[in-house]
Parts: sequence; structure tokens; C-alpha cells
Amino acid sequence: DSHLEELKTSLLTPDKLLGLKMFPIDFEKLFDGYYDQEWTLWDRFDVQGLQLSGEEMTLKQFLDYFKDDRDCEVCVKRKLGHHVKTLVFELCCNSESGEDVEVPYVRYIIR
Repeated sequence: DSHLEELKTSLLTPDKLLGLKMFPIDFEKLFDGYYDQEWTLWDRFDVQGLQLSGEEMTLKQFLDYFKDDRDCEVCVKRKLGHHVKTLVFELCCNSESGEDVEVPYVRYIIR
């Protein structure tokens, strides 16, 4: 197959890696784009999804949390340009017994 040979020649092999310049990720680099608060790639927002009532937070409550408590509006309603053909989602899922399960990412095909 010509497609198989094309794939084989496009894959990175150790000898091809020698010629590549690698750019290491600086996990300690400080970012300052959030209301003058510095943060690194190690930082995160912890959100308590379980409310005092015992109910889990809805998507609306989650979005309201960022708007009201963090003064940061999460943008989820945005018109996509005609050049956008797919969206990629990374999911965190639980099994029926409540255990975390790894799942592949989702490619949502629009056009």
C-alpha cells in the first residue's frame, strides 16, 4: 500500500529525532493574565461540585461560580467560523461503580 509506506516514512524514528530542536516546557513559568494574579502550569481552580444539599452542581451553577466568585466569564457560546470542522473534548468519566476510567478524546465532527 502506498498509504502504508507514506505513513511509515512520516513517523518519527530515533534517527529523525536527532535533527529536531526540542523546546522544553517550563512548568515554573509565571503567567499573569488573570487579574494580575501570577500562576504556573501547576496551578488549578478547585471547584467543590458537591453542594451542601448533597446535590451536584449543574453546568449553569458551574458557569455562574466563575462569573460570580472568580469574576471570570467562561465562554461556551461562541459562533464557530466556517473554517472550524471539528471540536475536540477531553472527558473525565466514571464507571458504573464510580471508579475513574480513562477514555479516548472525543472528536465532534461539525462539517
